[in-house]
Amino acid sequence: MTSTISYLLEFSLCYFCFYLLYFSLLKGKSEYKFQRFYIISTSILSAVIPFLPNGFGQAQNPIGIVLAPITIGAANANEIIEASNTTFPLSKIIILVYLVFMLGFLFRFIIGFVQIIRLNILGEHKSERGMKLVFHEDIKTPFSFFTKIFLPSKYKDQANLNLVLEHEMQHIKQGHTLE
Repeated sequence: MTSTISYLLEFSLCYFCFYLLYFSLLKGKSEYKFQRFYIISTSILSAVIPFLPNGFGQAQNPIGIVLAPITIGAANANEIIEASNTTFPLSKIIILVYLVFMLGFLFRFIIGFVQIIRLNILGEHKSERGMKLVFHEDIKTPFSFFTKIFLPSKYKDQANLNLVLEHEMQHIKQGHTLE
């Protein structure tokens, strides 16, 4: 249990540090291939670094606060109250907070996925130059998902539709859905 918490903390710390570096140096730059490489490689590094010997913390002691036994009594008193070793469940709180955030992100991902499926089912399908297009009035901005391009209904008759389609085709060709 403690090693899991230690791993999650080290992973999160590494990922956070790599993200800060990304945000301060690469955010807004136009080297998209390098940004993609950076994000993928630092994600892998964040998962591997905690396993390296002499990592950040490889603590030998469990996380928590241990209170020493206390003997309470008074002279000539028959009762002695002894408090047992109690550990503050810090590790359980950390895991709980981590799981709540992870479940929140998973829930958000699932909702987004269901919304895309709904748009795909309810949208108007059209094929143009080998591209699969889906038009729907609930779509605010164009986006691609795997091999389909989802567009607002108002884009059907626009003159600059070809420019938008070319842009979205680049996302499809470069596999941005998988990122």
